[in-house]
Amino acid sequence: MKSSKVLKILKISRVTLWKYVKSRKIRVEQEPNGYYKYNDEDVYKIAGIKDGRWNVIYARVSTKKQKQDLQNQIENCISFLNAKGLSVDNVYSDIKSAMSLDRKGFMELLSTVMDFKIKAVYVSYKDRLARLSYELVEKLFSDYGTEIIIINQCESRSLEQELFEDIMQVIHSFSMKMYSKRRIAKKLLIESKAKQELIDAISGDLDDSN
Repeated sequence: MKSSKVLKILKISRVTLWKYVKSRKIRVEQEPNGYYKYNDEDVYKIAGIKDGRWNVIYARVSTKKQKQDLQNQIENCISFLNAKGLSVDNVYSDIKSAMSLDRKGFMELLSTVMDFKIKAVYVSYKDRLARLSYELVEKLFSDYGTEIIIINQCESRSLEQELFEDIMQVIHSFSMKMYSKRRIAKKLLIESKAKQELIDAISGDLDDSN
């Protein structure tokens, strides 16, 4: 791993890192590009993090009517891991649009990733984790030593339909917000006109009395 990641995990200075390297507590190799790569196992050992970090699954669908697809995603990932001789340490799932990262299962996954407990996250498709901010999620997970393994690179027809529904949901939400803003603006305009008419009426009465 890179030095920046080592410093983040161990919460130490570069001087202390050099001391670990000098005392051979952390093995290091120099790559062809000149950068140094620090041994993951040594770093996690010093941090008190077990070497056997988790292999987990994340699955997601947008609606409850897709529950069977959710189960299929999980089963496909389990079969994939078993074929590689790996066990599944935990499964995280959500029934919610990928347009938002505010999902219970995803937030639990993220919290565990940030505790440096997860080695790899297995997903059926790239957009199961995120649709518009996947690169951000990938970078964040990588910073905590977690790899994202995508089993299927080609999207299925059902996922194309889900994407269409997500887009329609965003359009509907935007339309409702615009309608609400127009309604408020119209209400304020009517109130403003009513106030002006009242002021004009009072002014007229005062002029008549004079």
